[in-house]
Amino acid sequence: MTQQIEDEQPREAAELDTPVIDDEAVAETEVLEEGSGEITPEEQLTLAQERANGYLEELQRERASFINYRRRTEQERENWAREANAALIFNVLPVLDDFERARVAIPIDQPESAWVDGLMLVGRKLDSTLELAGLRQIEAVGKPFDPTRHEAVSVQPPDGGESGLVVEEYRKGYMLGDRVLRPSMVRVTG
Repeated sequence: MTQQIEDEQPREAAELDTPVIDDEAVAETEVLEEGSGEITPEEQLTLAQERANGYLEELQRERASFINYRRRTEQERENWAREANAALIFNVLPVLDDFERARVAIPIDQPESAWVDGLMLVGRKLDSTLELAGLRQIEAVGKPFDPTRHEAVSVQPPDGGESGLVVEEYRKGYMLGDRVLRPSMVRVTG
């Protein structure tokens, strides 16, 4: 049984391209052989335990390295998916803007025609799909100006009220999760 284990260890180590015995163990063995001429069973056991502990430490380091690698690649994959999702949704925002313009442009005399119903249905589906993906509209009008969420394109004098408030929204802004995907284009009081 011992011979079989010893025969398997060099073969497995050769397959992994790692040496079976490290240089320190060989040096220790040579020192013991030169000093006493013969190694006692206790010394052999001590050397074997030291080698086994060395292999165990190396295995533990490699395992920790692999766990860190797996975590890192999973995080990179999640980041890549999040960025791809954001890029796709960003490219769909002009379509969402066009649907909003079409909703506003519906003639007053045709509020219940078939084409209006179809347009509204498609718009609601688009809205709900993007909402499920994490897209939400940035609240702008009546809120204090926030340069991280709003892009001021014009300023009007305050009418006796507070300055720095958003008074009109020219283009809707959106957030994807906690990230601003597109800031709102607004007019502010100043």
